[in-house]
Order: sequence, then structure tokens, then C-alpha cells
Amino acid sequence: MINETYLSVSYFTVFLLCFGLGTLVFLLLRRPFKETIDHLRQNKFSNILKKMFFIGIVLPALLGFLSVSFYSCSRQTFKDITSDLSYLISKNQEQLSASMSYIVLGIFVWCLIVFCVLWISSREKTK
Repeated sequence: MINETYLSVSYFTVFLLCFGLGTLVFLLLRRPFKETIDHLRQNKFSNILKKMFFIGIVLPALLGFLSVSFYSCSRQTFKDITSDLSYLISKNQEQLSASMSYIVLGIFVWCLIVFCVLWISSREKTK
């Protein structure tokens, strides 16, 4: 019964940690992103990008969390999963790791978006 309780508590704790990591990254990058996007001529498009930035950072964190499955080849039932506490701990660590990896991937995608938008904007200015 203790492992089942640990599974429930740790699952929601790691979920909140992943959400918190995504929010922290958003808060750290919000100001530089806003200052960069403010240089665009299209106000409507820059407003859309600013509004999508939170979702574009936090959603990958949550997707990384959800990408980890507790089921495996050797553990097919709930009883098998909750039988070993070290397995549960390793899966929680895997969830945090996947969440961080997805956050990095999300930041990379946003860098590409900003680069493309700024490149297109600079081309329009030179014309």
C-alpha cells in the first residue's frame, strides 16, 4: 500500500514540478522574448507570438512529463509497477528528465520561429 501511495503522490508532485519548471523558464525568457518581438512592424502578429509563448514553453514541459510510461516489457500490471519503489523513483526521474529535454526542444523551436520572423521582417524593411 505504501508504494501505491508513493505513486499517487509522486506523480502529482512531479507533474507540479514539471509545470513549475516550464513556468520558470517562461518567466526567465519572457522579457527578452518580448523585447525582441517588439521590434516587429506587425503588431497583431507580435501580439499573437507573445500570447503563444507561455503555451509554447509550458506545453512541452507537460508533454515531456506525459511521454514517460510506467508500463514496460517486464511490468504489465499495476501490481508489478507498484511492487518496487526504486522503479517508481527511476520513472519519476525519467519524467523530470524528459520534461527538461522537451523544454530545451521547445526553446529551440521558439528560437527558430523568432529567427525566421526577424529575418522576414528585415527583408521587408530593406525592400
